[in-house]
Amino acid sequence: MMTKQAYGLWGNEKPKQPFAFLDVSDAVGAASNILPVLENYHGTAMIVGYTVLYSGDTPTRAIAIADTPASERVVVYSEEPLVVQRMLGDEMCGSIIAVDGQSFTLAEPVAQT
Repeated sequence: MMTKQAYGLWGNEKPKQPFAFLDVSDAVGAASNILPVLENYHGTAMIVGYTVLYSGDTPTRAIAIADTPASERVVVYSEEPLVVQRMLGDEMCGSIIAVDGQSFTLAEPVAQT
């Protein structure tokens, strides 16, 4: 799963080299470990990336990208408040989750604070 990244670099001096557009798609594809993405998985998986979505100022949904033991990938969500809060405060990459279709919960108990 790839996402688009962009940045701007501004300065007050003329650049030493003119702008160059480089298509690095083939090099990135060759260096990437491309995994099939499952739509409906049930079992454990390890989080490899995640984010938290907000409704206004309130965090409401955790989104995780996770790898299954069979080297497949899932994109799943949780709306459990304790899971969302933990994702806001802790490093979750490497954590094991329990996936049920398109939703998940943490495989280990989440301590209430």
